[in-house]
Amino acid sequence: MTEKATKKKEAKAVKAVEPAPVKSVEELVLERQTGKYEIIEKISFWAKHLRAQESLRHLNQTEILDLAMVEVLSDKVSIAEIVKKMAEGAPAAGKSDSGDKADKK
Repeated sequence: MTEKATKKKEAKAVKAVEPAPVKSVEELVLERQTGKYEIIEKISFWAKHLRAQESLRHLNQTEILDLAMVEVLSDKVSIAEIVKKMAEGAPAAGKSDSGDKADKK
């Protein structure tokens, strides 16, 4: 095999390994075919879920919301999973501390 052919094969291999470009939130919203308005509730819930995670406490509200939008719109988290978590109850950060009320009585 010639040196030129080897370089072409290497270039093709590199292209196959390169990750797909990251899409902006605007692109993800515009490309969504169905449920653009229904998904808002799911994104809001997922943002609250992410906010409750200790590893993401350093992010501000805007960053959390952006992360939730990207994860939901790019299908990193399925709608079915979000609906299941919604049925289980509110995220940990949204739950009230009813134990304190019982202790104060």
